Amino acid sequence: MFLLYRNDEVSIFGTVENLEMLSQKTDWFCDGTFDSVPLEMPTYCPFDELSNRSIVLPFGTLSKVLINDIKLINDIKQMIINDTKLINDIKLINDIKQMIINDTKLINDIKLINDIKQMSINDIKQMSINDTKLINDIKLKRYQTNYHKRY
Repeated sequence: MFLLYRNDEVSIFGTVENLEMLSQKTDWFCDGTFDSVPLEMPTYCPFDELSNRSIVLPFGTLSKVLINDIKLINDIKQMIINDTKLINDIKLINDIKQMIINDTKLINDIKLINDIKQMSINDIKQMSINDTKLINDIKLKRYQTNYHKRY
């Protein structure tokens, strides 16, 4: 394990091989230790189950003051997207879209979910997981279209 990324809020440890392994998975299992660690070192770990053992892929430590798991997922997503070998992995792209859907906390909006599922890889690269402006633009555009249909 080595440091892959670090800023004031997040540190991500892992290997390039672990990121590649993570990119091959259709499901990501994550576990956080927010309640059982010192204030300055909560960890968040995407992991894989191989041979009935849990293998931690990258793991991150977060500033408990900022508890920012969305930022951690977004940073892992960016590292994977920046690797051109992984961009063509359709399962990975679908996982990223699902992370965006999960982290927008708007899962009750079926049309929005479908709009996100139709996004291209370039759309994903240009937004952050918590890009509320993009989400609001999608909702506003749909609202205006529906409004004009009714009146």
